[in-house]
Amino acid sequence: MKDQFLYTGEIANLFHVSEHTIRFYEKKGLLVPSLITEKGYKLYGFRAIDRLGQILALRVLDMPIDQIIGSIDQKNPESYEQQLNNMEEIVDGKIRELLSIRSQIRDRKSLVQAYKEEKNSLFIKHFDARYLLPVMPLDSEYAFEIRVPDFYTHLVESEEHPHLHSSRNLIIRKKGDELTLCIQILEPDLSSIDLDRCEILPEGDYLCLFHSTETREAYDVRRSRIVRYLKQNNLYAGDQSIDIYSSDNNIYYEDNESSLFQLLLESE
Repeated sequence: MKDQFLYTGEIANLFHVSEHTIRFYEKKGLLVPSLITEKGYKLYGFRAIDRLGQILALRVLDMPIDQIIGSIDQKNPESYEQQLNNMEEIVDGKIRELLSIRSQIRDRKSLVQAYKEEKNSLFIKHFDARYLLPVMPLDSEYAFEIRVPDFYTHLVESEEHPHLHSSRNLIIRKKGDELTLCIQILEPDLSSIDLDRCEILPEGDYLCLFHSTETREAYDVRRSRIVRYLKQNNLYAGDQSIDIYSSDNNIYYEDNESSLFQLLLESE
């Protein structure tokens, strides 16, 4: 009879998991041995092997234990088909999430390369349109005057906060005389956010500059440097700029960090 089944250690080895994992799933009612011998050995057949494969697949997809039981207890072809449809939907969501993460990694690699080449220079870079969620108005654009607790309170009390799983980029947007602290909404969160509540940062060429956390004096020097660069290169800038402080655009080194300033360029 043993030749028809696998022991606990053998089925664990087959799926590259520990025997403790097998016993855990049994305790939770997810996995039931095909047969228990008189000596208490648990044996597993093809049906148990298939079920364990489904359990592990759903765990990879981060499905909670209590949801897995109902998901894999198919009693007819229709329920089994629904289970497969649900799994496919979860996989598609994970693929979108991973593709977004890969895109962010590539963007950051590009940013690091730009920093290595342009860290002491003004440079022009093209950006696609970006959605910004206003968090709180500001009286000053100096980063050192932004209180983290104020930002945190405004954000977590907003109706959008439960939907912000990927969006962490903290941005100061200046439009005319208005200053606003915003969160850049990244692609994975776009579908769950009311975009009418967001501001759009236009697609276009931006004059960029990496800068470290600054004092007021350093801010004034940076502003004078930008004005001089625009004049020398016959460039015209509108009234929209952003300063990205806590985000994927920061470059950290030693005990300092470099943020990225971007000023939208326009035609005269």
